[in-house]
Amino acid sequence: MAFEPNYEKLVTSFRKTLTTSQSQVDVKLSTIDASEIKSVLCSTAKANIVNAEVLNGTINYNGLVNFQVIYESTTGDVYGLDYTAEFIDKYTSDEVSSVLVPIVNSTVVDINVNVLNNKTITATAIIENRVDGIVNESNAVLTGVNGDNVFTSMEESKFYTYVGTLLEKYDLQEDLLVNEGVSKVLSVNPAISLESVTPSNNFAVVKGNVFVDMCYLTNTQNPKVCSKTQTFDFTFEVALNGVSDNTYIQSDIFINTNDIKVTSNLEMDKAVINLNIPVSYSGYAFSANTFNVVSDVYSTTNELNIVSNSVNNIVPFETLTAMDKLNGSVMITDSFVDEILGNCCNYVGVTSSFIEDDFVVVEGVANTTVLYYSKEDDTKNSVIVEMPFSVKVKSGDLLNNANQVINVALCDIQTKSKRGQEIEVFAKLYLYVDVYGVSTSAVISEVSLGEKIEPNNCALKIYIVKNNETLWDVAKQLGTSVDEIIAQNPELELPLKEGDRVYIYYQKVMEF
Repeated sequence: MAFEPNYEKLVTSFRKTLTTSQSQVDVKLSTIDASEIKSVLCSTAKANIVNAEVLNGTINYNGLVNFQVIYESTTGDVYGLDYTAEFIDKYTSDEVSSVLVPIVNSTVVDINVNVLNNKTITATAIIENRVDGIVNESNAVLTGVNGDNVFTSMEESKFYTYVGTLLEKYDLQEDLLVNEGVSKVLSVNPAISLESVTPSNNFAVVKGNVFVDMCYLTNTQNPKVCSKTQTFDFTFEVALNGVSDNTYIQSDIFINTNDIKVTSNLEMDKAVINLNIPVSYSGYAFSANTFNVVSDVYSTTNELNIVSNSVNNIVPFETLTAMDKLNGSVMITDSFVDEILGNCCNYVGVTSSFIEDDFVVVEGVANTTVLYYSKEDDTKNSVIVEMPFSVKVKSGDLLNNANQVINVALCDIQTKSKRGQEIEVFAKLYLYVDVYGVSTSAVISEVSLGEKIEPNNCALKIYIVKNNETLWDVAKQLGTSVDEIIAQNPELELPLKEGDRVYIYYQKVMEF
């Protein structure tokens, strides 16, 4: 039979971290109703990416930063400011040309607010941008060889191929009930947490929670700043052809804080706040494909010319979820805490994540701004309370260089004062972590016949098995088949052990 190799086209995909960078966004905020600023009570900023695209070796992306500031005027009134600014950035590199899909995530890592004059507040947000890319690689892979005296070792291998992105813009519409009169809403600070993403036939079901912290002003004779928290569940479906129940999905989800819509139905003794919270979801889907590939090949009559290629492939691990309880405290030395008014401007940031002894460790800091009232000097004050965290989530066998895509949310914040001089905060932290690695393996992409092997002049060969050698390894060394070894060595016990002896007799034709 003629020598005939068979090939298939193999397309593999993986996610690659390209760079991290920082952007700075500066804004000026003007006061409301000609009010003059006495002090800034609270400030926060949230960032999200609007668009990212690859063009001529460059990833261009733009995003939005939503600033929220609460301030007290010189007349004692409290106001909330809300402003959204745009930022633009890019990443240029030779490796961008191979990127099929750019993935950019932005997080505000620092915010600095100052009073410029009695009617203007300046705010600066430092944004950290992580730029990833999904890369496809195409290779020919050897799946079989037909031919006399040619032997192949087959291996079943699983490879993942990017099939597309599940995209959904979902409007969460809920009512938040306040059991007292409300004159105005000062700020709405939501956080979002994923619970599960379940792939099915051409769609996936996404479940999670939105945690809302709302700061408002009462409609009493002496208006008071208060806060209200509530949790809302959500479930929605996202369609994408090619998704099945064995599809691996990496998830990004965020709230478009700049598009939150708040309407209210206010009565003297209660209020219903109508919230429209826009949620953006992206699920990067990878389909699993199993190939029977030739892992090794040899001929007993000819040398073989073998070409191998390196194949990069995403390695999905389990998706991890966790909840951790946080707490923090701060001492108040310059005033007395007579009443806790509420919490606002909550923030949680991840500073590092890594693998340690089959645990995924996520470290960072959460904080909230506590508003409180001091009766002695009749002032509204605020203080930031930090809650450092280090959460360890047990997993199975993990690569030490595994990567993590992390969704984190802070919720259920409770505050109390002790003896009027210490403020304590308790909260819950929810984590949803997609853990993945990238493997590099060699596949045979080309094989051809080489020179003929000189006939063996020996009638008998004895081979001593080395450590970890298999029957295939021995047959290849001896230039025979596995079946022939078994036939001539019926006493062999499998698996082979170091030091075992294998005998092969070669039939010789006598010449006269």
